Amino acid sequence: MCAGDLVYLGGDGLYALGRKDGKVRWSDPDATAGDLSLASGTIAYSQRELLNVDAAGGAVLWSYGQKPGTDPRTVLVAEDVLAADERAVYALCSFMTLDDSGLPSSTVPQAPGIFALSHKDGSVLWSQHRKPDADRSVAAVLAGGMLLYTDSEKNLVARSTTTGEQLWFADTDAQALYQPATDGTRVFCSAAGTGLQAVTVADGKPAWVKTPPQKRIWFTPAAVGDGVAYSVLGGMTVTLDGTLYTPPAAPVLIAFQADSGAELWRLPLTDECTMTIAPFLVKDTLFVATNDKGLFAVDTKAHTLRWVFRNGISTDVAWQFATDGEQLIALQDDRVYALPLS
Repeated sequence: MCAGDLVYLGGDGLYALGRKDGKVRWSDPDATAGDLSLASGTIAYSQRELLNVDAAGGAVLWSYGQKPGTDPRTVLVAEDVLAADERAVYALCSFMTLDDSGLPSSTVPQAPGIFALSHKDGSVLWSQHRKPDADRSVAAVLAGGMLLYTDSEKNLVARSTTTGEQLWFADTDAQALYQPATDGTRVFCSAAGTGLQAVTVADGKPAWVKTPPQKRIWFTPAAVGDGVAYSVLGGMTVTLDGTLYTPPAAPVLIAFQADSGAELWRLPLTDECTMTIAPFLVKDTLFVATNDKGLFAVDTKAHTLRWVFRNGISTDVAWQFATDGEQLIALQDDRVYALPLS
């Protein structure tokens, strides 16, 4: 993530780097910050508790660990941050029941939930229960006054950011860990098999769906911009039960009309891509990641490959991306790169 002159990188530690020189401005090496959300000059992430820190200097503005809910026998425990805006931080939580001595009940399991904390002071704005068997495999995005997230039952759920009320859910067969994307009108998520689909934000109705043409290839999560959704159709070499499986076809980047799903163009790629990571769009350059073959930079106007960046590292560590609108900031393992758009 980028804001002003700083770039924020999370995961095993939290680091704020100077956008122009890459020098560390502030850091929290002990943070486990894989769920960063940036809004209104602050960064929210979960550690042993949920923290909201000043983006400029890293000072903790407020924290939330566990506090009593509306029922004095219930405690709300913060879990992973999902998203944030100027009004609230949205996160998973658990409802913990206390026994007569005020300790966690040994007979009543924690119930999964979701809640919103005030961006200003961390107070609870609302909390809602999720289904009893819901897990923490959730990926979320904000659009149209809604928190939209995929869940463990392959649904796409829409909740009001004001009240937490569930407005609709769509049985999309979406993968929980595939990050959804939105253009404000539609949300783009995975589908059965793993296909790619667009769902209308206003009512949860399907707009279009794309199905992989053969086995062992699928679509990556989508990137969207200027009325176009981008996804790679491909596969990855894997070993299952001692048998090596290779993709039956080379990967191809496909551009779809966001509103109709009509294919606009496609570009074959030479190497296997990281199929769980969405392409990353900056202006008219689309970046496609491969764990061990570097990065492709694609010109979305000319539909051609601009360049390939290879760092010489062979690793299973996925890339993370951020941008200031003028360059790409790319992180892999313990290395950070600032790369041009063209």
